[in-house]
Amino acid sequence: MQDEDVELRAVAVKLAPKYFQNNPVMIEHLKGAGYLGSHDWYVRRNSAAALVGMGLEKEALLKELATDDKYAREALIYAMFDAGIMTYDEYVKLGGEENA
Repeated sequence: MQDEDVELRAVAVKLAPKYFQNNPVMIEHLKGAGYLGSHDWYVRRNSAAALVGMGLEKEALLKELATDDKYAREALIYAMFDAGIMTYDEYVKLGGEENA
């Protein structure tokens, strides 16, 4: 998962919830600059979805939104909404779809 090839990382993070469920080391990796904070949209999106799929509580995921990285926030907000963890109203309030 630490490969320089962004396509490999984008695919590898999709498998994280299956093999590393609730693994604190993997969760911290996914929160990092090379994953949720990646410059690559696919890596960032898949990392956000993997974090949601890792079994973190909603409150723990919401804490991750306290970042200055607009793109990481956006990816995580969408992943939470897509997984049904938040309502559409919460999604819009937090900035989903630029406050639809």
